[in-house]
Amino acid sequence: MPRNEKELCGLFEDLLFMRTEKFPGFHKEKSDNAFKLTPRDLRLLQKTGVAGRIFRRWFQTTWGNNTWSKFFDGETPRQEMGHYYPPSLGSDALLFVELKERNNGWQIAPRLFLKKSQNEDEGVFTAGLKNIKTSSLAPSFDFGFKKFAEHMLRTEKIARSFKSYSPPKNEEEKWWKLFWLQAGTSLAFNTKLELPQKKLFIIASEIYACLDYFARQQGNGAGDFIEIDNLFSYLWDILTSKDKRILSYAEMIDKNENTMSARMSDPDYLYSTKAFYLLGHMFDEKILFPIDMYFGGVECVWTDHQNFLGAMINTGLLLKNNLAPMENRLKLNEEEKRQMDYMGVAEIAFNIERAWFAPPTAFRLLPSIKRFF
Repeated sequence: MPRNEKELCGLFEDLLFMRTEKFPGFHKEKSDNAFKLTPRDLRLLQKTGVAGRIFRRWFQTTWGNNTWSKFFDGETPRQEMGHYYPPSLGSDALLFVELKERNNGWQIAPRLFLKKSQNEDEGVFTAGLKNIKTSSLAPSFDFGFKKFAEHMLRTEKIARSFKSYSPPKNEEEKWWKLFWLQAGTSLAFNTKLELPQKKLFIIASEIYACLDYFARQQGNGAGDFIEIDNLFSYLWDILTSKDKRILSYAEMIDKNENTMSARMSDPDYLYSTKAFYLLGHMFDEKILFPIDMYFGGVECVWTDHQNFLGAMINTGLLLKNNLAPMENRLKLNEEEKRQMDYMGVAEIAFNIERAWFAPPTAFRLLPSIKRFF
């Protein structure tokens, strides 16, 4: 039987609080206690507001065994919950969580939002904008929504200064299109390519056209996903065609550890690796995350369990270190430190607010947003 949101949040709570005695076949070791979050750690985690971002990744990672899609093996808790509700709701429902301290200790409280009919004018972002001061309404659970909403309001103000601006009558569609039109620029200017601004705008235009094409080609079925590797190969082709320093996609996905050290000493390889790393991270942070959390318009699927668990360990260490940078804990030589500083890894991996962004294995736009294409 599929589990509902309360049961699934109970599983997440057990993982977050490391109630390892509940994990089948898990053999506890003494060192495990070093990673268990204390009440002080949990209070700091609550203050950061990051619990919801951790849950987003867990909720959309393939922990289950039920494989039904050609794009990935296994099933996410979000997809499991979709079986619990009628097909008209399914994975189109939004589930947020709050980390709360009660008299009997800490707990994860689920907040389920079932969207209105997709034909109605008010969507998730519009509702959030109208109730921006009410944290009990989606998508205000994420601490970044206010800043994002302010950015969107500034964007609309700029758009209205142009006589050619003609917004759609549908309020949600208006905000969506203002966001989507910036997608190419968001990626091009956050990948830190060392190119003139004019060329970056050309790249932004081509990235937007590529993203828009993939979005329009995506089918409307629950099993129709966009594979991130396929999409990124096209995005990378755009970069290689405009930047001579960028190496081929085949070279970037070559994970041969025997040659990695030598390749990283090549300035062009290091430059390309930096762009590749940022392209993947920014695609989630600047594109998928807002669509997911602020528009309620995308379903992501992560299949890398080790990446999730690694982020959990880093998050725990950051909390126990009072969020102080941890670069000094890493045993790096001078060259490795230079490479990490150049790529800006610490700015992401050791920033608790950004550490949970990562490109998924696949994603699909949901009907509430797909109708605007």
